[in-house]
Amino acid sequence: MNTRLDNVTIPSVRPGSITLQVTNQSGLEPTSGFIINLRRRPDTRSIRTGQIPRGFTTTRVGPLPAGSYVIQAEFVAAGYLIHAEDSIDIPEGENGKELNLVIPKMGQIQAQVTPPSRITLQFFDPGADATRHYTRSSDSAGLLTYFGMIEGHYRVGGATAPDGMYISSIREGDSNVLKDGIDIHSGRNSQVNITLEGPSPIVYGTVRDSGGRAAPGAIVTLLPDDRSQQQEYVTATANGNGEFRLQASPGSYHLYGWLEMEGSAYRNSEFMRQYDDEGTPILLEKGSNTAIDLKSLLQL
Repeated sequence: MNTRLDNVTIPSVRPGSITLQVTNQSGLEPTSGFIINLRRRPDTRSIRTGQIPRGFTTTRVGPLPAGSYVIQAEFVAAGYLIHAEDSIDIPEGENGKELNLVIPKMGQIQAQVTPPSRITLQFFDPGADATRHYTRSSDSAGLLTYFGMIEGHYRVGGATAPDGMYISSIREGDSNVLKDGIDIHSGRNSQVNITLEGPSPIVYGTVRDSGGRAAPGAIVTLLPDDRSQQQEYVTATANGNGEFRLQASPGSYHLYGWLEMEGSAYRNSEFMRQYDDEGTPILLEKGSNTAIDLKSLLQL
C-alpha cells in the first residue's frame, strides 16, 4: 500500500520484530537478569536497550524497521560482565522472527606480572566489532584474570605500566602473545606470563606550529613502525608551553604532532596513510632519553 501526497509517492514501511530466546550455557547465573542491547549495522551505537528479568529467557524486540541488526545479551555474575552477541536480518513486515542467542561457556586468561606490579592491559578481537575487548588491572601481587571471554583470536591493545617500566614480553608457554596474539577457546583457561623491564625509553620536547611558536594542547602520538602492535601506541597532550613527555618500550617508531585531533583517529590506518611520510622516525633503546623539537602537522 502506498500513500500519495502532492504527486509524491511515499512507500508505507511495515516494521518487523524479533522473538529472542537467550540460552545460557556459561554455567553462571545472572545476578539480576539479562540486559539486551540492539544496534543496527554498521553503526556501533546501541539504538535500543531492554532487560529480561531474572528467571525468564524470552522477550520480544520490536517494532523494528527492515535492516541488519546485532543483538547482544549481557549479565553480571560473580562480579564479572558476561556477554554474547549474534546478528539477524529483519525483512519488512516480518513479525516474530526467532533468534536463539547462545551464551557459551566462556574462555579466560589468568596472567601473572613479573615483578609483581599494578598494570592495566587490554585484549581485543580484531575480527569482531569494537565492542569485543576486555580490559583488566592487576592487583598488588601482579595477578590479572580475564573471565568471560568470547571465543576468538585476540591481540594486545592498550597497556599501561608503572612509571619507568615497560612490558617486555607476554607469553603463553612458548607463544609470543605480544607478537602473535592468543586464541581463546570456550571453557579453556589460558595461563599467561607478563614480564616488565626498565628503565623505559623517554621521548620529550616541544611541539611547534608552522610559525615556530609553541603549540599548547597539541596532540603528540608515538606509533610503532609495526602498527599491529597497538599496545605500543603512546599519546599525550602538550602542556601550556607546548611541552610533552612520552614513556615507551624500546623499538622503532614515528612521532607525530597535531594541533587538533578528533578522538583516536591515529588508530585508523586509512587516516594515518596520508601522514605516513610526515612523521619523525625515531629509534628508542632501553633507558634512552631523546629530546625532539616537533613540528605539528596540518590542523584537522
